[in-house]
Amino acid sequence: MPKRPETLDDLLAVALRDGHGLTEWCTENGLDPRTVWRLRNGKVAKPHLGTVSVLAAGLKLDLERVRAAIAASRAAAEKK
Repeated sequence: MPKRPETLDDLLAVALRDGHGLTEWCTENGLDPRTVWRLRNGKVAKPHLGTVSVLAAGLKLDLERVRAAIAASRAAAEKK
């Protein structure tokens, strides 16, 4: 059975292990929580490079991994 693609929720779960809530984490990293919600739920077809860059920096991950996770989140949302 093929492994499920890593989604943005998977990446955020790791970042939020320290007990922060998503809103608090977003604020600390200069992101609007509503934007992150839209990315997690597949509402953004082509996220801005700046947004993805800030998200990647906050997650301490490379840009391509975050882009792939956003695409997987969008694909998962479209299946619902």
